[in-house]
Amino acid sequence: MNYKKTVVLIIFALVLGQALAFAADTPAVDPVKQALALADAGKNQEALDQLAEAIKAEPSRPELYFHRGMILVRTNDLDRALSNFNKASEISPKFAQAYVGRAMVQFLKHDLDQTILDLNRAVDLDPALAVAYYNRGVAKSYKEQFESAYKDLAKAKSLGHAVEDELLKQVWGLAHPEEVIKTAEDELKKDPKKGEAYYNRAVARYYKRDFAGTLEDLNKAKSLGIDSVDDFIKAVQHQIDHPSEK
Repeated sequence: MNYKKTVVLIIFALVLGQALAFAADTPAVDPVKQALALADAGKNQEALDQLAEAIKAEPSRPELYFHRGMILVRTNDLDRALSNFNKASEISPKFAQAYVGRAMVQFLKHDLDQTILDLNRAVDLDPALAVAYYNRGVAKSYKEQFESAYKDLAKAKSLGHAVEDELLKQVWGLAHPEEVIKTAEDELKKDPKKGEAYYNRAVARYYKRDFAGTLEDLNKAKSLGIDSVDDFIKAVQHQIDHPSEK
């Protein structure tokens, strides 16, 4: 299964939301607000020009580099973005948001270990920074560290971050696939035509590497009206046909 594109978009939206929240406490005429408004309107180069002028005037403001890094991520200029996040942390070593930005770049570069290290640093600097816990939970999910991922996502929710209960339920289930399978089987005893139960058992079986069982459950779920499983079915069939591939 490849959900990376979707998750990347979720992470970017969350970090950008954090950037907007951080800018909310700045004066009404602050260049950060003006730059973010331009970026929100799709005028990324104009936003970058605005921040470049602001940096010339106030080169010791870490948030200027942070927001420039954010816009550079939006334009997929990852190396320059990382340089700006590094500059922000150099100016203000306790500026936790800079490490959230760094982590986003590392995630987009597919370096999950460094992503988590940077988010660890962000959490150490600001234990109440909910977006850092959320993003670390997502990164840990990619590494299939589901128990720890669940704890981070739950922590983010407790700190006020918008974490859907369904996501928490799914990650918890991935951390405890045996319990999900048992629950699904109990549900199927009561209602053998419950497509959602077959789907839930399929996901749990997938993470237990029972690909034949996963495929059987997915096909059954599809026959019972569960939509959007075709890509999952193809991925599982590929695992069965090419068992030596990771």
